Amino acid sequence: MQPTPFDVLRARRDGTAGDRHRVALVVEGGCMRGVIAAGAVTALDHLNLAQRFDAVYGVSAGALNAAYMLSGQAAMGTSIYFEDLPAARFLSRRRILAGRRPMALDHTIDEIVGCRKRLDVTAVRAAAPEFHVLATCLEHRSLHRPHGLLLEQLRAAARVPLLSGPPVHLNGCRLYDGGLLEPLPVDLALQDGATHVVVLRTRPDGASILRHRHIEWAMLAWLRHAHPETRSMPVVPGDRYERRVAALPGGVTTRDDAVIEVLVPPGPTISQSEMNPETLRAGAWMGLATVEDAANETVDRAVLYAHGWQQSQDRETESWVRARTASREGIAKHTANAAREATALIANAPVKPDSAG
Repeated sequence: MQPTPFDVLRARRDGTAGDRHRVALVVEGGCMRGVIAAGAVTALDHLNLAQRFDAVYGVSAGALNAAYMLSGQAAMGTSIYFEDLPAARFLSRRRILAGRRPMALDHTIDEIVGCRKRLDVTAVRAAAPEFHVLATCLEHRSLHRPHGLLLEQLRAAARVPLLSGPPVHLNGCRLYDGGLLEPLPVDLALQDGATHVVVLRTRPDGASILRHRHIEWAMLAWLRHAHPETRSMPVVPGDRYERRVAALPGGVTTRDDAVIEVLVPPGPTISQSEMNPETLRAGAWMGLATVEDAANETVDRAVLYAHGWQQSQDRETESWVRARTASREGIAKHTANAAREATALIANAPVKPDSAG
């Protein structure tokens, strides 16, 4: 029996076992729905698990969330969703009426990420895991790992065609949002030799999630008109995205020799265009809870409250958070035995050759 990804991460953190596994983290985006993944990476950061990965893959908003995690600033980075983006009207229909782009991505990167809640780029570069920021390259007609200034990489990874501006130019490539081609790059992580993968999904299961299909199809039509080369590219709108999500259900599964653990938010759903600060704050708590449940550990709330994470006044949300916390406390007494079993599994589990990490 193979250890789970969290078994390996905990053993690495606690120094209880050596291993030759390659553990990857895949972080989905989803525009404002990315707040769920932001909450999840905050838990990884403050449970001292973030630096135990071998590689981290981020697309769209997921790349920004991953960057703040790798810099050790995840709680602050998450607060951008419910403090800064609503105040800056990150998404605004009024801009369309004024002939401007509705998504204020450049302001977010330049003023918020670059200044107000400055991302520690040096810390990201010095982080233990490899960091793969993924964008869609028009020249190569494929998913691309851009090089250059990190903030420009993050801008490219989240550049939504039509809605947030022209393609970002880096290293001779015109780049758009990586989610256009692959919102959940698990296959890429496996191709790179991952033996274990943690996937942070931002969309819950079920058909109740609010999608903006008319905007998606308008964006796709514009993209194919403005950039004819994209007509032969497997862009992922609508039903194709649904199939990708369905192929990665919540829980632990295996694919060939790899172990994949997918963390899925339980709901309530968060829209890609959500601008209500309290709803976004609740989404952050939701993402945090998915990792706490998987790790059977709890993040120190004082750290979160220092960055504006005070729980929503919505009674349903507060009750949900309390119930999840009570559930974790109820199973805490089993954690020591589980850790000993995991250590034994890691010590005896088969591993891939050295090329797999």
